[in-house]
Amino acid sequence: MRVLIADDNEDLAQSLANLLQDRGANTVVVGNGADALTAAEEQDFDAAVIDLKMPRRSGVEVLQHLQANGRAGRLVAVTGYERSEGLDALARLDSVPVLHKPFDPAELLGLLGLTDPCALLPERSRLAVLARPKDDLSVLRNLASFDRFADEDLIREAVAEHPYDAALILSNAVDRDEISADLHTLDQDLAVLFSLRPSLVADAVERTRERRMRAERATLLNVVFQRTPAPLLVVAGEPPSVSLWNRGLRELLGHRDTELEGASLDLLEAPSAGQALRALVAEARLTGRSTRKTLPVRRRGGGLQEFSVLATPADCCDQSVTLLFGTAGPDDPQAEALRMLGATAAGVAHEMRNTLAGVGSSLEVLQGRIPEGSAAATVLTRIRERTARASEVMTDLLAFARPLNLRLKTIPARMVLMSAADRIRERAPSGISVDVRIPDPTLRIRVDPVSLQMALVDLGNNAVNALPGRGTVTLSCVVETEGVELRVADDGPGVPEAFARQIFDPFFTTRAQGSGLGLANVRKVVEAHGGQVDLENRGPGAHFLIRLPTRPNESEETAP
Repeated sequence: MRVLIADDNEDLAQSLANLLQDRGANTVVVGNGADALTAAEEQDFDAAVIDLKMPRRSGVEVLQHLQANGRAGRLVAVTGYERSEGLDALARLDSVPVLHKPFDPAELLGLLGLTDPCALLPERSRLAVLARPKDDLSVLRNLASFDRFADEDLIREAVAEHPYDAALILSNAVDRDEISADLHTLDQDLAVLFSLRPSLVADAVERTRERRMRAERATLLNVVFQRTPAPLLVVAGEPPSVSLWNRGLRELLGHRDTELEGASLDLLEAPSAGQALRALVAEARLTGRSTRKTLPVRRRGGGLQEFSVLATPADCCDQSVTLLFGTAGPDDPQAEALRMLGATAAGVAHEMRNTLAGVGSSLEVLQGRIPEGSAAATVLTRIRERTARASEVMTDLLAFARPLNLRLKTIPARMVLMSAADRIRERAPSGISVDVRIPDPTLRIRVDPVSLQMALVDLGNNAVNALPGRGTVTLSCVVETEGVELRVADDGPGVPEAFARQIFDPFFTTRAQGSGLGLANVRKVVEAHGGQVDLENRGPGAHFLIRLPTRPNESEETAP
């Protein structure tokens, strides 16, 4: 990271330079506004720390020049005055933060993104760099590991063999367009850039990783598709065209692979329905939610048939949407989608868990060979944490895919709720209380106590995660006319209305560390009991209602 520091207080400027250099930044220090403008004309900076009151030219003029010409990424103003003309003028600039002297150095590091030497990059990354021998690459040493090449053929061979996070082409002795095209041919996800600016390098790494993530999702989606008997189709692009389909769709509609590949949705549109399928895809893209409609669809040969079509955004490529075709009628396509996913996910999850187990074992061996506290040990710890998280997601996926064999017992409702509450309290911080309310302590319910308790614990843990460190989670159970109602409620911020329709969808989550299968599993358990689970619109907080069918007769099997 390259930082311009402009301040007429020489001691302060040098102290700031030392602070930033300790975090891996390269600094240029000047003592007046004119020299700051000259430095900004001669080179680009990733950030600038500018004193507002300086001789020859004011700090505001320097900041205005840097912002107008894009000569620095992050701008920070510093001043020793509570009020001044400079502060009034600064208010007219676009969001430049001001630090008042004396300020906490940690605050400046935070504004510059230098609280960690690798803060600009998501993880310590590996770069391929084509550069001349005299090119100074020291700015990269605190940001990423990199392989340096002086020959374009060598960088081509390296990119063909290793998954780099970005490629930097710094040599002017080559045809940059040609080498860039060659590298894209060797690795179509690789971002190529022609600058050493850390902010641009970080952007390139993010682009590469996002492309690879989408490619991995597309590969996983393809595996699931080919193992799934339900008729599935993925469309992408604008106008939407067919990008992926499975055998179930071919058998349902009769179209051949050669006809489907890259075909427009016009192939399936019924002339009498206008562009109903295209409108369904557009609605799913616009709302970001699953959308269901019953539509006429054209089969091979021109015949039409009514289908219930469920359109779901698929995050494997830009604007992609999955279409699930089911028989038109009272059947719930969402339930069919859940059954379809459960029938195919187990094999995929099992294979992934085996792979992750092998990776985890290898990492364990490496950890014993790397000195504690070293940069390599830090990177290895991050990899192990990510691998463990991936294994947890696969475990959730297997639990979701596993068929439920309910072992029904007539059992006191209080026993199930109290056991669930105890497990929720184990993970809840001290500021959160977990209450159980059962007006009738003699109430007995006929359920599978193990699976129902797991569903209640999932709902309770979600409530705990939603609370801001303090609050109450309440589990309750009452008898109603048509059965038994269990509630899990909290007094937190509640579920945003925009998410209310999606929260039971598999893989939908609003948490960075969530798998998105918790509530889908809750729904699976409740529906296996012949019941229904809903999010009630009755704030404050989130209120989940589970309705189970009629109370058991006294003659049914009982448990103490």
